[in-house]
Amino acid sequence: MRLASGHKGLGLQGMRSCADIPECWGMHGVHRSGTRDLAALRLCKEEKKDPSSPKAQHFRRVLARNDIFENGGVKILRPLLDFSKERLIQTCRARGLSWEEDKTNKDIWRTTRNNVRELLRSGKLPQALRKTSMLQLAKRTSENFQKTNATVGRIVSYCEMVLLDIRYGGLIVRLPSRLLRLCRGLRLEEAWTVDLRKLRFTATLLLRNLVQIVTPQEEVSLQSLKQAAVSIFPELNDRLSAVDRRLQPTTFTAGGVQFQRLHSPLPAPQSELDPAVSGTWQDLDPVYVWKLTRQPFSKAPLSLTVQPSANMEPRTADNSPSWSSWQLWDGRYWIRLLNRTCRPLIVRCFQLADLQYLRTILTPQRYKEFHKFLLLAAPDKVRWTLLALAELGDDPLTVGRVLALPTLGQAGTFDIVDRNGTNKVEWQVRYKYVGLRHQKSDDDLGKFNKYPFLITSWKS
Repeated sequence: MRLASGHKGLGLQGMRSCADIPECWGMHGVHRSGTRDLAALRLCKEEKKDPSSPKAQHFRRVLARNDIFENGGVKILRPLLDFSKERLIQTCRARGLSWEEDKTNKDIWRTTRNNVRELLRSGKLPQALRKTSMLQLAKRTSENFQKTNATVGRIVSYCEMVLLDIRYGGLIVRLPSRLLRLCRGLRLEEAWTVDLRKLRFTATLLLRNLVQIVTPQEEVSLQSLKQAAVSIFPELNDRLSAVDRRLQPTTFTAGGVQFQRLHSPLPAPQSELDPAVSGTWQDLDPVYVWKLTRQPFSKAPLSLTVQPSANMEPRTADNSPSWSSWQLWDGRYWIRLLNRTCRPLIVRCFQLADLQYLRTILTPQRYKEFHKFLLLAAPDKVRWTLLALAELGDDPLTVGRVLALPTLGQAGTFDIVDRNGTNKVEWQVRYKYVGLRHQKSDDDLGKFNKYPFLITSWKS
């Protein structure tokens, strides 16, 4: 059916045995989130049984971690995917089990899928389009993708992750200057030939792994990153034999992310490097690093509004104010609030009007310190992608009075204390799931990431 719809490449992998639940992006506890909250619930149950049990101690350790990233979620598992329908039916009959079938599957006119099923059953299709051939094609495609994805994972591990700044959601990374030479140096396959098509696919997958850390988009298509790959790795352009790097693009946008090339000479001499990575470090770009940040807003993202806690149904036995539910803002930050004010709060992006407002309410010295900190933490246009918390006034059309920039920590806290000295609002913020991991090499020479990257956040 995908072949008939014009899919090719990765689109021919078929159904996966393990995947995220479709259409659940932004649902906390379902899409790659909720580990800590689930641990808190399980800890309550375990403490009622035995507070000193190993499970209770495990959940306490989970909750004690100072996590700034979300993790967890719900997956769809298809353990019977490799079994044919005929075999499953025979197994049920042999065991005396009953099963259910969707009666609409027999209506050929109802869906395209039903039409395809009927064509496969009829035996009128050429051999190349019959069920066995299609299953083999899907299997080969999946195996090739898994192999290439493993290759990309090793390349990512050898890249120098200079900085991951969660305050504004930015990544600085040193990439290979010659991708093909690095692949050959790592001996990722028995023979690496000059196959530009394969190399382009590898480079595009490499960029997608990095872009997904920063982008607000749910999914980033490989097609949207093809030109970015050529801009970063000129060797992928078969029409150019040699490229003056000074003529390469230094700033461009792809996949919801802005790429910016920065001059940053490599400081580490080869003699100080781990022998496990000798022969590959020199393949990293010795002059430039790439800074990946969220693409500047073309229009303001959807704002999140949180009503006062007094208007919300209490979730605790003592009727104390309750936290709002976790919500995903701009596809990057999970946030929940405890709103003790009498007005609604709004979660939105930082704006120029906020900076002008802060100048009026802060003392000259406090504003000077904040502005200096802002120049370092979120320079240039990046600051306008910061998460801001504001209090709505009587006019619903206004953007509200900014109370805090939660991802800047204490430096981004302005007007949250009432006359009694009580915090008018509290918040909890976590960055979206980031799948970076330290990995070990196949030859057990040690960890790929000899130089762990620096993570800067509001908890630093």
